[in-house]
Amino acid sequence: MARPKVRIEQNARVIGSLGPMPETVVKSAGRTIRILELFDELQRDATVVEIAEALGYPQSSCAALLRSLKLIGYLHYIPDRRSYIPTTRVSVLGNWVNRDVFGEGRLSLILRALGEATGETIMLAAQNGLLSQYIHVQQAPGPDAIHLMMGTTRPLIRSGTGYAILTRFKESEITRIVLRSNAERPEAEPPVSVADVLAAVEDVRRSGYAYVGRSVITRGGAVLAMPLPLLPHSPPLAIAICGHSRSMNARKEELVALLDEHISRLPEV
Repeated sequence: MARPKVRIEQNARVIGSLGPMPETVVKSAGRTIRILELFDELQRDATVVEIAEALGYPQSSCAALLRSLKLIGYLHYIPDRRSYIPTTRVSVLGNWVNRDVFGEGRLSLILRALGEATGETIMLAAQNGLLSQYIHVQQAPGPDAIHLMMGTTRPLIRSGTGYAILTRFKESEITRIVLRSNAERPEAEPPVSVADVLAAVEDVRRSGYAYVGRSVITRGGAVLAMPLPLLPHSPPLAIAICGHSRSMNARKEELVALLDEHISRLPEV
């Protein structure tokens, strides 16, 4: 039986947020997916009030979405607790996608084993447009650990997971990504040099990993990331370890070996 995820304590340091949805996303569709992602994070039942507060949704809209998910069989309502919990339909949805890697919880087991071996937070990141998005987070235990929200995004051209993912692209494709990212960056953010990004990605290709010893985005944290083999019908993926800079810097060689060992357990596709 799968062990429950580490529950985030109230005084824990939480890094990252889901951020606003793109304007082109249908609001009800985006909110529905984020509700299901929140349940994956909690791994327990939750009330309307708790879900609305966690996601910043109007309570009335949130209640309507939860009732709709119950009516079509994806949520179960617990009357005495006035709470909702996902049904088995959620757990089997999409389990056929890349079954060789994700089937029978293989990747989840590897991520969990990596978390136990390192004692740090583990992320599975996927390319989402110009961003690297954490689609699965295995939280490290303890209130002092760095906790990352599933769904958090980082720019491909400014992050460890981004550099790892960019190794799966040709130089011309990386150049286009840098130019687009610079064109769409916030005004207060300086542009990034194409040459610098190409050099960083080439370093990752040579060493096999991306390492940011003192992250500007995750302040006080460090990130070690490695790309996964390309999968059919899937965006490029990377697995990363995130922890406090001092600890990660002291254990860098050990963590690189552990990450490489666990990724090697994935079946060939």
